[in-house]
Amino acid sequence: MSDTLRGEIVHNPDSRDHFEVLGLPRRLVVDQDQLSRHYYRLSRTYHPDFHQKGTPAERIASLRRTAAVNDAHKTLRDPVARGRWWLESHGRKLGDSPQVPPELAMLVLEVQEVLENLRQSQDSALAEQVHARNDEIKDELNRRMEMLEDHFARWDALPEGASPEPLLDELAALLAEISYLKTLRRDVDRTLESVGA
Repeated sequence: MSDTLRGEIVHNPDSRDHFEVLGLPRRLVVDQDQLSRHYYRLSRTYHPDFHQKGTPAERIASLRRTAAVNDAHKTLRDPVARGRWWLESHGRKLGDSPQVPPELAMLVLEVQEVLENLRQSQDSALAEQVHARNDEIKDELNRRMEMLEDHFARWDALPEGASPEPLLDELAALLAEISYLKTLRRDVDRTLESVGA
């Protein structure tokens, strides 16, 4: 599929759909090169500096469209933001549930325990344990990010007319796990910084 029609990207800068704003196929597996090309080209097209001599309505439209292009690019280039937006565009919200995802419960409990012990004792041996657990968290996070890309490919392959509900449920659960792992990493980093380890 061609990026352009008569030299211009076919898109709708006033849409609420990020794919339409950037003139991209509505697929969760995003071609990052195409995303960048469209973003830079549309940024130049709508940038307010090129519309300073326009009417007030044209200048306002330029600002609105620049913001839409920037927001679409920021969302679609980041797999987690893309997944969250996709959920919301299907009427779902990722809750800020304090409940630990069952698949991560043991890791979270063990990490929280060693963090608490480190905060109390500031023992260098415990700091080494925390560093090792942090590597484990990074591995789990990387694994979830790979699973997210696989999930996007499955979504794109969903047959027409098939119910998206099971995939939406899986996406919500996967994004919750990613969010929890990122929070856990922040807790580890803050604790290590606070004890100077």
